Amino acid sequence: MTAVMTGSIMDHSLFGVTSSSETADLTTDLAKAQAEYPAISKTGENKFGKYHYLTYAGICEALRGPLTKHGLALPQIGLCQRQGEWIAVGILRHKSGQFITSICPIYLGVDKGGEVKQDMQSLGSAYTYAKKYLLLGLVGGWAEEDDDGQRTMPEKKGDKSLEIEQAAKHQLDKAKNKAEVKKVVGLVKLRVSERVCSPGVLDRVEAYAANIEGGRDGKSE
Repeated sequence: MTAVMTGSIMDHSLFGVTSSSETADLTTDLAKAQAEYPAISKTGENKFGKYHYLTYAGICEALRGPLTKHGLALPQIGLCQRQGEWIAVGILRHKSGQFITSICPIYLGVDKGGEVKQDMQSLGSAYTYAKKYLLLGLVGGWAEEDDDGQRTMPEKKGDKSLEIEQAAKHQLDKAKNKAEVKKVVGLVKLRVSERVCSPGVLDRVEAYAANIEGGRDGKSE
């Protein structure tokens, strides 16, 4: 479903994903923000199922800093109905006025009699779940696969992904030249080859390094 905007008016009658007529500024700043995203931790805990999962608040807290720094607001996510079905609609806005939108269907599940649930508790739970993935999708965020509603497997013994990523970014912040940046990235590549951390760590560290180099080059012009 498309949310077409004319000024401040939204038209929910169409399907698909839409955006403002221009998105260059939004895309540029979103890429900068993505280079600074931290790893998102699973802060929610299901004590009955004994597993951890991503929370909406946790995702917002992790991504708010990089987004606002580069002129992007946390996505506005609301509910609407179409032909009796609930749909979550999200809008990512940029300081330029540019925006992109996306949607996520809301599945309420069925009761013991096979009828679709209609209670507010089921709607609230499904809406919260949809908001998490709509948010991540709009901002290009990443996280470990979320097993909210399913039992998760324990982390692999010896995995130090978060520790290595944080240490690498700290060293990059202190790097004085390209040689030092290259050395830090090289060490992360080695850790990935040794299977001490995940390949995703290298992707994020390389993006972080590129952002630092870009900022340094811009200052030298």
